Amino acid sequence: MIKDYLAKDILSLAKDVHQHYIDFIKSRNLDWPVVNWDDLSDDLKYSNIRQIEKIEDKLDFIDCYITNDPDDVNRIEQFNQTDCELLSIREHDDWVEERESSGWVYGLEKDLEKKMSPYMVSWNQLDELTKDIDRNAVEGIIPILNKRNIYVCKYPETTKDWIKPSYYCDSKIPLILAVTGHIDIPASEIKRIEDSLDELLGMIYDRYPNLDIIVMSALAEGADRIVAKWALGKGLFLAPIFPIPREEYVKTFDGIGYSSIEDSIRDFNEILDMDHVYSPLVLSGDRTNKVRSYRNLNFRFVVLH
Repeated sequence: MIKDYLAKDILSLAKDVHQHYIDFIKSRNLDWPVVNWDDLSDDLKYSNIRQIEKIEDKLDFIDCYITNDPDDVNRIEQFNQTDCELLSIREHDDWVEERESSGWVYGLEKDLEKKMSPYMVSWNQLDELTKDIDRNAVEGIIPILNKRNIYVCKYPETTKDWIKPSYYCDSKIPLILAVTGHIDIPASEIKRIEDSLDELLGMIYDRYPNLDIIVMSALAEGADRIVAKWALGKGLFLAPIFPIPREEYVKTFDGIGYSSIEDSIRDFNEILDMDHVYSPLVLSGDRTNKVRSYRNLNFRFVVLH
């Protein structure tokens, strides 16, 4: 559910989003049709409203949030380049999902009647002008919200001597193997997983015998810990990464694969006390939503590494 002060202005904000798009067309001198809000089709009006409805989820994706407090110490005036690009990709993905739900499919040429579009593709397949449309939408978020006395803030990063080359591997560039997977993995499958990991490690060392390898894991129950324990058993380095502070993270464990939640927490702590384990990187995730914070961690760090 979106915040009340966002919901009450949602239509005005959607109109501002559309006007920002029109301003972009004019600024680029593009020979594209300019349609005022009142003349938009219902689905295009909804497309603008959708951007506002999902704005909190998108901001959470880059560790940001909204507030109506202009004096919030974490307030920002613009997104950094990395966050802007991540939000642009997310905006395109949301747009594709929205179109697919309305029956649109990929086509070489745009056809409104057949609901076909050449932009129903992944971000990397878009041309730069099309990407700039999404980037422009992202760049408009903060000024559009500010007009309605709504502000964007970014949680401060918390890092602790994490993944610095000179810290763990004599200034060589390491290979980072990031892991994510299912929680409920049958015990009968663990040996097969470890054998597959042994095979992968052998292939890497056959080609790069002197390579330093770091395994990145959130140490959630299931796949995260299976791979982490395997890595430490092989003498590899382990770089833990948590979506929220450690003392709150352990409260999200369900005890899956253990006799109790307490046993799961004990195992988690024992892994962190082992040799070759570095100080965890702790993100400022959503402390009220376990699924969202873990999802964002996986996409922003694990998948990207």
